[in-house]
Amino acid sequence: MKNFPFLIALAGLALIGAAQNTQVQTVETKKTIAVKKSPTPVKKTSSAAGVKKAAPNSQTSTSGTNAAKKSSVPMPAATSSAKKAAPKRDDRAELDAALGIADPEQKITALSKFLKDFSRSELRSRAAESLTAARAAVGDTKLQAGDRENGLKLTRLAISEAPVPYPDKLFTEVIARVPTTLALRGEPVVAIEIASAVEKHSTTAAQLLALANFYLSIENADEARRLAEAALKLNEKSRDAYLALGMASRLNFDLEGASAAFEKAAELDADSVSARQSLAEMKRALGKPEEALAIYTALLEKDGTDSRSRDGKILALFDAGKRTDAETELGKAIESNPGNFVLLAGAAYWYAAKGESTKAIDLAGKAIAAEPRYVWSHVALGRAYLMDGRYADAEQSLLRARIYGNFPSLDYELAAVRFAAGFYREAVEELEKSFSVKDGNISTKLGRRVERSEKNITDLVAHERRASILQPVAADDVELAAKLKALLELRTALSSASPDPIRASELTDAFAGGGDKMRFYRQIYAANELLEKKVAPAKALELSRSAVGSVDDGLNVPSPAGAMMASELYVKRTAAFAADKYIVVPDVSKQILSSVARGRIEEIAGWSLLQQGSTADAATRLRRAINVLPEKSAWWRSSYWRLGKALEAEGKDSDALDAYIKSYASGDPDAVKYAEIETVYKRVNKSTDGLEALLGVGPAKAEVKAPDTIASASQEVKVPKEIAAPEVKIPSSIAKTEPTPETPVRQTVEKKSDSAVETKIVSVAEKTPEPVPVTTEEKIIPRETPSPEHSIESQKSDAVKTDEVKPVPQLEEVQQKVEEKASDIKPAAKVPIEDLNENGEVKTKSVPVEPVADDTKSPVVSPTPKPLFEPVVIEIKSGRPPAKDGANKETPLKVAEDPPSDLSGRQRVVEGKEVTHDVPPCSISVSQDSISIVAGSGGVGLLVSADSADVKDIKFVSSSPKDIEVSAEPQIAGISGRALFLIKSLSTATGVYQVTFSLPCGKKEVQVKTR
Repeated sequence: MKNFPFLIALAGLALIGAAQNTQVQTVETKKTIAVKKSPTPVKKTSSAAGVKKAAPNSQTSTSGTNAAKKSSVPMPAATSSAKKAAPKRDDRAELDAALGIADPEQKITALSKFLKDFSRSELRSRAAESLTAARAAVGDTKLQAGDRENGLKLTRLAISEAPVPYPDKLFTEVIARVPTTLALRGEPVVAIEIASAVEKHSTTAAQLLALANFYLSIENADEARRLAEAALKLNEKSRDAYLALGMASRLNFDLEGASAAFEKAAELDADSVSARQSLAEMKRALGKPEEALAIYTALLEKDGTDSRSRDGKILALFDAGKRTDAETELGKAIESNPGNFVLLAGAAYWYAAKGESTKAIDLAGKAIAAEPRYVWSHVALGRAYLMDGRYADAEQSLLRARIYGNFPSLDYELAAVRFAAGFYREAVEELEKSFSVKDGNISTKLGRRVERSEKNITDLVAHERRASILQPVAADDVELAAKLKALLELRTALSSASPDPIRASELTDAFAGGGDKMRFYRQIYAANELLEKKVAPAKALELSRSAVGSVDDGLNVPSPAGAMMASELYVKRTAAFAADKYIVVPDVSKQILSSVARGRIEEIAGWSLLQQGSTADAATRLRRAINVLPEKSAWWRSSYWRLGKALEAEGKDSDALDAYIKSYASGDPDAVKYAEIETVYKRVNKSTDGLEALLGVGPAKAEVKAPDTIASASQEVKVPKEIAAPEVKIPSSIAKTEPTPETPVRQTVEKKSDSAVETKIVSVAEKTPEPVPVTTEEKIIPRETPSPEHSIESQKSDAVKTDEVKPVPQLEEVQQKVEEKASDIKPAAKVPIEDLNENGEVKTKSVPVEPVADDTKSPVVSPTPKPLFEPVVIEIKSGRPPAKDGANKETPLKVAEDPPSDLSGRQRVVEGKEVTHDVPPCSISVSQDSISIVAGSGGVGLLVSADSADVKDIKFVSSSPKDIEVSAEPQIAGISGRALFLIKSLSTATGVYQVTFSLPCGKKEVQVKTR
């Protein structure tokens, strides 16, 4: 769990220092005094034994030995001459010479030679220690240089040939540091191997605790705990052993055990600051703020500069309900140290838990600006955005957190945001990464290490929160968490080989039930899941009927477009995330969303009837869906395909073929569907002649494409015509970075619109700008007639126009039976449906049902499709110099096809050409009449179109070029009759500016607000 080093750093360092201080720092080497012995008198005898006795002397030269052999009676003069020829070698001088060698590898060679030459020298211990240190140092140097093989070889040799038992100084300064260094160099397996080898020769409690600290640093709590307990067997009154035991218990999310260990350490050493601080932290995490306050107060009385105790006291004051005192002390602390990200994040989360999103956003933004790698700052910010209904901001904040951490709580937070936004499939897939459910219990591996189960998610993830940031109270939405668990249970049940329809229905009720405004989207999602698995179709039909009364509420939630089109955005969003991009879903008029909602209800009803064998009723409901849904949308195509299935089941192959062709012709090539059409075509026409004229050549390779296939990240993001790709932004902070301790990355967080939270990344080596705090004074305006309880900050344009929509009537009241006889299909039957007149009142009109053509050999000609919004995918990278004279312009992603121009929904972005003077009268329209961006860092794409004129002739000008820049983007594939412009803020000045787009026939002004 990547965030734990932040949390245990101070305690860990203090623990390491305490452990090392208990060891003997130096070992004095006894000096050896060489005693020069006088020559032994030689007996005057020719005995060979006398000669042989002198030969083994290691200090006698070869020449001296030979001389002795030549004379049967060695003369004193000859002995003196031999000693002069082979003087005694000075081991001290040679060792000093070896130690004085500057080159490390030559030093290793010299020391190795010394140990070989002087096997009986009393200086061998000193030489062996120096050799161990030299080998460890050179091994680490080679690892850093990329020579892994030789680096590890030297490191292993250093440990295996180190003198044992380990001298205290050698152990403290060299051996104990090797495992930690290896782990930092990316060799955790070898690090553990070395630690295990060192443990075999560790004989003191201090040495065992040094190894325990290594295991704490790599979050191996079990090994750390084992070594701490072994140290206690050697010294049962070791304060440091209890400190290590407490930290190991905390890493294993055993807060009660940790508290007991820290309390014991404090008893053994009442003056230990680290023991008392750790104990106070556990009191906070366990919801005992008053006890924690007493400890912190006592510590601060002894040392008023103790910042760790001061920060703990402030957060304990919040937890104890002493808010006034806490806020006073918080202000002083931040003033003295604005970069105290741990304190800022802790306070931000406390405010989020209390439902005070504005203050939470402010403090979390400051924490991220100070240190972007602290994951819990992002979690607090995401929770605050979630409370405000700013789902895109919340999701992006948590995606940034993913760069620096990966643990179950983060998966849960991201799943909660996506669930709240209506992206249920993405939410449950996120949850499945870390959680599983069985017999009503939900399980995970806390910290990716410790298996734990609870009855609900909030209690389960609370272990990580309390152990990490010591917060006893969660900022979770309990009801949302319960729905998340129900969704995971439903997914698990439907994923079994033989799903139980009764159990599936029960779980569906738990997931889709409730009186909140998002229930419509849950009902549609649940019904769709049941039908995809062909389980409980009657339940799906029941859900479709219940959804009719939920439409109104569903249209009055934050960002209804994303929730409505979640299934169709799934592939594009998944591909965007894989490419470190983010899709921003633009606004869509409620009238269009209402049509989609009603069409989906009809499609679900028809689909469920089809699975129950009521083909005639199914065809009726599917025809209604086709007439209501936006033409050539994904739902329109799927409704036509299912209509074909219903007609084919009734034996109406010709009509079924026409429905299949209409569905297939407006979508992507699909080998399986093509084969199905080919089969029906042969039955109708006795051959396949003419099929290619209708649909083109079939896919060369039969490739089954499941509806939920995830597009590869390397593939181009294709955007269907009916659902224009939303704007794609690449928040610079989501770019994959590898921050290092030497050059940590800093982020400045600025409040932006709902579509993005811009971040600016700079290296600390550069001049770091002043942190830009998240402002809390932005104007709050309603998002498309929100209800009072869902009032949120405006995150789009300040001039977003809303449509007042009357309640959608019960569809059951306006349904009319349509005869399915072939003879009745040719003329356009009329089905009355509800619509809105110009006054916003409900009116009834007749809409023709698409007849099924008889001549299936003729190409299907469809009316001009009406997409929901323009299919434009762009990239806007913050922190990049604005494009000038065509330089540095981003290459936009391509879209699927050229969409129609007669769009009733919102448009989006375009580019220019020289004006011709002879043009017919025209009018210029833009996707937004007013935009709002962050001063100095924001950029927004704008679609501009013109009736009866070439958009390439559009000229543009800014009222203040030094503050607002307008640049035309290259022509985007698939967009005819529109041009894309990027409007960027160049300065930090705030205000209101004008951008004018003009043609000879007229002009259009766009208001640009910078904040």
